[in-house]
Amino acid sequence: MTSATIGRRRLVALGAGVIALAVSTAFAASAQTSRGGADAEFVTRAGALGQQQVDAGKVAIQQAVSADVRAFADRMVKNHTTVNAELLSLADAPPPAAKDEAAPSTPRPAPVQAGVAFDRAYMEQAVTDHELLVTLFEDEAASGKDERLKLWAGQKVATLREHLEMARALRAKVAAGSAP
Repeated sequence: MTSATIGRRRLVALGAGVIALAVSTAFAASAQTSRGGADAEFVTRAGALGQQQVDAGKVAIQQAVSADVRAFADRMVKNHTTVNAELLSLADAPPPAAKDEAAPSTPRPAPVQAGVAFDRAYMEQAVTDHELLVTLFEDEAASGKDERLKLWAGQKVATLREHLEMARALRAKVAAGSAP
């Protein structure tokens, strides 16, 4: 891999971190102004985790070696983009700020990995994130105060569980070296 390729990958990872921070800030601002307590925390955390799935998926579509991992990443980008838009609508949030409007003080670029190591790291993170998302959405569906958010979260749990099972299966496949 050339140094130019490594540099581009670092920029992509840095850009994804900046976008995730901007979106997280938009979710947090909306949640704090429109609702309080656990519902606000749900909106903030669900929005941030969902955006992480979108951003990581975009990077994985470009960098993954395995066609299965790229297909999974593409599905995550599409599904989580839709869910994030629904959440923004329910939370009465304005759309996230443009990239250049976000001015994080300390952006954290993701480590640059290549090949099968990237696929393994991406799938490991997808499993971890979806475990958190399933728990977060189940908790909101069970004990949320905002009835619209509570109902909506409950409707998303099955899809998130499906994502989690897909991620676990693909993580095992990639770890075993059998993912094309």
